[in-house]
Order: sequence, then C-alpha cells, then structure tokens
Amino acid sequence: SDLESDLDISHGSNGRVHIGFYEASTNLYRKFIPALLETTRANPGYRVIFTGHSLGGAVASLTAYYAASLHGHELDPLIAAFAAPRIGDANFSLRFNKTFGGRQLNTAWNLVHDRDPILHFNTPMWESMNFRQSGSLIQCSTESIEARTKTDGTSSLALLLDKALPPLNVLDHCWYIGTYMGPRLR
Repeated sequence: SDLESDLDISHGSNGRVHIGFYEASTNLYRKFIPALLETTRANPGYRVIFTGHSLGGAVASLTAYYAASLHGHELDPLIAAFAAPRIGDANFSLRFNKTFGGRQLNTAWNLVHDRDPILHFNTPMWESMNFRQSGSLIQCSTESIEARTKTDGTSSLALLLDKALPPLNVLDHCWYIGTYMGPRLR
C-alpha cells in the first residue's frame, strides 16, 4: 500500500514532513519492514530500536513512526536518536507524540547538547517552517546524559539561542556522550 495515503502526513491538515526525510524513510521502511515483522513474529517480546545520528536520526524517527502507526501492535518500536533535526510541523509532531507518548514513559528520544552548532544554527530555519520537536528531547553533554528533558513539543535549543555560547566547532556535532559519531579517515 502507499504510505503517503495510509498515513496522510506528507501534506495537509495531518501535518507536513521534510520531503528528504520522507523519501529516505519510506524507502527504508519498504525494504526492512517485512524482515522486522518476520523477526518479531518469530520472537514474541522482541522490540525494535530505531537509532541514528543527525539526518540518520531524523530518518530513523520517521521510519519508526511508520512502523508504529501501521504495525505498532507487532513491533512496538523505540527511538534513540542523537542530534536529529526536526522532521515535521506542529500537526505532525502532535500525531508523532501521541503515537510514542501514550505510555507513562515516552519511547521516542532525541539526545542533544547545547554545543551542537548544526542544531543551534538551524533552529531559526525549523522555527520559520513551524517544524517542532517530535518525541522527548533529552539534554546531554558531549560526555554524559543530563537529567533535563522536554516533552511539550518545544525545543530547549530555542531557549539556548538566548545564551551566550562559547565558540562553536562543527566537530561538536559529532561528539555525543563521549562517543565520536562522525566520519573518520583510515
């Protein structure tokens, strides 16, 4: 079936999503969902965790949304994204948060830190498109997770724009929880 018509999220009153994230996630969904369903059916109790960094985090989050919306009773997916940008507008974010936040603990997390220049400098662009945070935003540092979270659809990064930040380095986008997540040369 056609994901766009099944989910009605690429445009309209149910929300808009970034077209690049949409195209990448629908391609991945179509390739992987048969194997994921087969695995979870053969192993009751297994849960699928979708994860990624930066653009990969956005694509993983949107792919998990498709899986939860269309097969949630079988897959019950979790999301652990690092430095993922916003994937959709306020209407989409509400639908996303209903899908993943219906439990006592939200099961869609995006870990970010205030020294990440990519998220910091792109916040005004996302705000101008009315794109909102989907899932729980978990504030971390380049070395550890801190106990500050936001689940109201707003971004703590917008609040950080008012703070005086030390000089930002693009490599800070690649350091999360003491782990380098960027490209490497051999």
